[in-house]
Amino acid sequence: MAYRTAYLKANYSAEFMAANLTNEINDTDKLTQYISEARAIGRKVLPPDINFSEAMFSVEKGEIVYGLLGIKGVGGGIANAIADDRKAHGSYASFVDFLSRMASAGLNKKILESLIHAGCFDSLGCRRKELMLNLERALEWVAAKVEHESSRQGSLFDAGDETVFPPFMMEPCEEYGRQEMLDFEKALLGFYFTGHPMDEYKLIWQRSSTLDLGHPEHATQDKEYIIVAMLMEFREIITKAGKKMAFGLLEDYAGSIEIVVFPDTLEQLRSQLVTDKVYCIKGTFDASRGKPSLQVKELLDPASLKEKAWRELHVRLVPAGSGTKYDEETLIELRDAIYSLHGSCILIFHIPLAQNGKEAIVNAGAHIACSALDRDVAYLKTQPLVAEVWRD
Repeated sequence: MAYRTAYLKANYSAEFMAANLTNEINDTDKLTQYISEARAIGRKVLPPDINFSEAMFSVEKGEIVYGLLGIKGVGGGIANAIADDRKAHGSYASFVDFLSRMASAGLNKKILESLIHAGCFDSLGCRRKELMLNLERALEWVAAKVEHESSRQGSLFDAGDETVFPPFMMEPCEEYGRQEMLDFEKALLGFYFTGHPMDEYKLIWQRSSTLDLGHPEHATQDKEYIIVAMLMEFREIITKAGKKMAFGLLEDYAGSIEIVVFPDTLEQLRSQLVTDKVYCIKGTFDASRGKPSLQVKELLDPASLKEKAWRELHVRLVPAGSGTKYDEETLIELRDAIYSLHGSCILIFHIPLAQNGKEAIVNAGAHIACSALDRDVAYLKTQPLVAEVWRD
């Protein structure tokens, strides 16, 4: 994983990323990881859309479109039937137009609910809750219309029959609350598209989190970190000594990590820890058992964290012979970029060694200290000689 993000950014298109996502279309965890990676390297991923999504992930005007088969509860037969019908007869004009054209495709109420809650009809100007409210009536209307049209076929009076089937009238209602919509998206897609529960904490997350959950392999064993994230899962167990301890799952914009709360700490924090709430947690990183986890030490007040706690900025250079010139011009360009990012982080270079496939780690020295703000890290990543940048 060390070179993955930089490698994808340098070498692969939206088409490649769409194919990569398609390969993992039945693995929600992998999809979440790859969508995050795609966005991190500037590949926009659009939510599922009834008029643009194919069965698999696809590319529309350079942007990746979520595949219908990636929606939980939508099988391959239905996903392909939707894409094939649209290809043969054009875009869907409305929700009832979709129901009418797909009446014989085997769509059931559960599949329709999944499509609605995943936001597939948003581009038609439909509210998700409104569609759910009117779903039964719409299905009944379509069935009645099909029967009406069938009864007229072959009638001797077709030519002069001016009977018009009454149009369907949608009963309006307010949309779901923001959190409810996000919960549906997460459950069906494995990813938040219309927002994120942490959005109101985003600035604090940017300034305070010191562990990159998208790349826990960069973390140091037994080192203390701060995480601003949502508690997704929390369960208590009884130890052999008869004491309670707990396990949980924290998730932020970049990824997730398991947490461990030992008995003494749990006794202090139990009343404060509930799921679906954002916390600022200090703990010790542990990967000794293979799977990364954070041993919780204390809860911090996010408002009291004014600056980021990053201490090191790591820059991995591209390997020699990769097509990028290591000449005076590009070296000066990188130097000037570094000198322009005034801050307090120690700068550490990771330099690939061609002869053995390993790398040399070089501390730039105390006189060179850089900013680790998101915008500055993003700027460093644009430099020709830079393969990857991360913070520690």
